[in-house]
Amino acid sequence: MSVDEARDSNGKQLALDRLAHLITVGEDLQTKVIRKAVERVIVDKLVYPKDTSITVKGKDRILLFRNPENEEEEGVQVTNHALNQICGVLEIPKIYVNRLLDDCVGMPESIRHTLLESLFNKHFQHGVFLDRKRHPAKFLQRSMDGKLHAFLSRSYNRMLGTALMMRPFLEECALAGARPTAAFHDALKTTIQCVQPVIYEPVDGEFVAFGASYVNSDFGAGSLLVCGSVLRVMSGTTSVLESRMKKVHLGALIKDSDIELSQETMVKESQAHASAVRDMVREVFSEKNIEETLELVRFSHEHKISWDKLTGKAKEYLGKAELDMLKELLGRTKDGTVDLPPITVNSLGDPEANAWWAAAALGHIATNVVDVERKVSIQELAGNLLK
Repeated sequence: MSVDEARDSNGKQLALDRLAHLITVGEDLQTKVIRKAVERVIVDKLVYPKDTSITVKGKDRILLFRNPENEEEEGVQVTNHALNQICGVLEIPKIYVNRLLDDCVGMPESIRHTLLESLFNKHFQHGVFLDRKRHPAKFLQRSMDGKLHAFLSRSYNRMLGTALMMRPFLEECALAGARPTAAFHDALKTTIQCVQPVIYEPVDGEFVAFGASYVNSDFGAGSLLVCGSVLRVMSGTTSVLESRMKKVHLGALIKDSDIELSQETMVKESQAHASAVRDMVREVFSEKNIEETLELVRFSHEHKISWDKLTGKAKEYLGKAELDMLKELLGRTKDGTVDLPPITVNSLGDPEANAWWAAAALGHIATNVVDVERKVSIQELAGNLLK
């Protein structure tokens, strides 16, 4: 046993049993997420803006790709995420687009939709779009299941794909003995969290395990991230630490001939990125990193954090109901009715939060968040408090 591991006790055995349960659940979740990522069929097109138009039917947005050679058109429904990206490229305020889709100064729907179509298509036809070499720009349009999920520049790096980079992450976790405890997946983002089945007790009664977290998006909804994480075992809450690896999806300009690259070629050309992922996972599970993180937990347990400072940081990620829940959790911790780290009280008997409690409380809130991007953001905020 490492000197840093928790000593044998009833508490440690309960933590080991709890961790075994989390791994059992995590393995099932990871299997489903891997299958979804591998089975994704993404169709890429490079299209000039002038060969692109939008029509609006009801609240659906249909993007049409024009083939100037034979005047054929192919339409796909545009997701809200892709629409955000289109508005960014065309410099059209998204809030105005939303108003025209829903309601705007009492105008009839047909008028609003005609105005939307004219707005987008005039921008597509007459805007000046240049790539970084100052050539007329094409845009990478990524479709899946008959919907446009992303509208990206030709510099988007497809070699950092979710399935491509997931494999070296999982292989290196397996070499470190780390097992899955959580996996989340939606149309935009994927994350997997693995931990080593080793229990540490940096503070009396606080049992933790160390892990690595993988986050990626195939549609420009965030960078490829490999981070360390701390799992508070008994509550099952996770704090994602500062990223060890962050790769923005930018690379060489995509050529038309690149669109049809075979899977074998994609894997070969992504080897350098895969090697970097492996290196970062090894660093996360290094003895030095674990020792430093244990010390971070000890410090955060002693470090008080004012309520104003905590809510000031949290309000960027939490809605009003979740901020109210955070306050409720503080009172329930004082009463001993919720499984969160112990807190102190001031001279007036009011509960005082420390950074370790705050991280665990945010992790508790994150477990109930369905949206993958928000869930990961809240877990990252939890990790940022451990400083």
